[in-house]
Amino acid sequence: AAACSDSTGPEQDVEIESVRLTVTPAGGAATTYTVTSNTGSSVTIPLRVGANTIRAEPLDDNGRLVDEASEFELRLGGAAGANAALPTGLTATRNGLTNTVTATAAVTTAAAVTATMYHVDEGHGDYTASFRVTVAP
Repeated sequence: AAACSDSTGPEQDVEIESVRLTVTPAGGAATTYTVTSNTGSSVTIPLRVGANTIRAEPLDDNGRLVDEASEFELRLGGAAGANAALPTGLTATRNGLTNTVTATAAVTTAAAVTATMYHVDEGHGDYTASFRVTVAP
């Protein structure tokens, strides 16, 4: 886990230990997944062709939402991190802790994606976790 100072109060460390993702596939029901930097490719999230919503909640070591959650945004990227392109056929539009992931075609082989909790005030990624996605028609 990475730590950084809190710019709005006395210096404190923000410790993100995992990220809870609430995923709503196009036309489907929401499901929750927890990813950590240690889960790697063990978590596979099914998406559908169309607009899928992924909402992130940064969690501390006790599984509670970090106090400074509003200071972060979710940045989805490819296997090489937040600045890497998403797998072919996927695009993401950011809106704070929520991303809309648009899938243009089915992908049956799981593709690697990273979720980076980007600390907006401090201008850097604080925590990155990996997961895999498949896309159903």
